Amino acid sequence: VGLVLSSISPALAHHAMGYNTPTTPWQGFLSGLAHPLIGLDHLAFVLAMGLIAARSSRGLLLIADFIASALLGTGLHLAAVTIPAVEFLISVSVVAVGLLLALPRSLSFRLSLGLFTFAGLLHGYAYGEAIVGAGMPPLLAYLIGFSGVQMALALTVFAFVQKVFSGQVWEKILQPRGFSAVGWLVCGAGLALLFPQVLGFLLASI
Repeated sequence: VGLVLSSISPALAHHAMGYNTPTTPWQGFLSGLAHPLIGLDHLAFVLAMGLIAARSSRGLLLIADFIASALLGTGLHLAAVTIPAVEFLISVSVVAVGLLLALPRSLSFRLSLGLFTFAGLLHGYAYGEAIVGAGMPPLLAYLIGFSGVQMALALTVFAFVQKVFSGQVWEKILQPRGFSAVGWLVCGAGLALLFPQVLGFLLASI
């Protein structure tokens, strides 16, 4: 059973440094850049976030809120605050953001802001695993790296949608269908991430 669990359990963090703690600002920056890209859960959420922001009148605020919350989440990890089942909750956040895209009606801005704040704390907490024990220069570079790449990805998607999906036909016909299709893909990715975790829990409880 232990062998099975080790093969299906997701990693607690995605490391670009081969699980070595960055020791220089350059290593910290590169690790920060890579972390949101090599983790399917983080990447799927950030891309979906850009799409959701693009159809919100205050979408840029949603993106900024997530980035700020992720920084706070990393701080919580470094302060040794425990968030239980964080990888499970991150996968749930991916499913949730996928459903937001897939369903025709959007959440209110306040509920969306709450979701992005909570998700940001979770994702940031996971990012913190890769920088625990690092000195201040690589830590600051790491924070700049993962914040910058997430901002760039989300804003690129945001700008693309704002540019391409303009005009009445795009906004009323093609944009909703495209969002729905992507939403179900993101939701499926989240469920795929959830499955081995649930299975691992069930096997561990036998």
